[in-house]
Amino acid sequence: MTLNLRRPTISASNCWPTTPRVRETALEKNDKTILPALVNLVRSDNDINVVAKAVAQFNAITQQSFDFWKTRELLDWWEKNKVSYQ
Repeated sequence: MTLNLRRPTISASNCWPTTPRVRETALEKNDKTILPALVNLVRSDNDINVVAKAVAQFNAITQQSFDFWKTRELLDWWEKNKVSYQ
């Protein structure tokens, strides 16, 4: 039996149909290519810890300071500024 120790691949198209802990661990990647995936998590994940970590990582990468419970502000900001991060 072989163990797969690779981190999950993060993309905007796969919103991680795995456990919240796996999704939280995947958020440790620190570059702008994961911003669309972070936005998807903020928009649709049902685990508050995953959303909080996604917002924290989003803030770190974009140098913003959104509160994790104010997702509408983050989503509106992203729609206006996402071209700058592509």
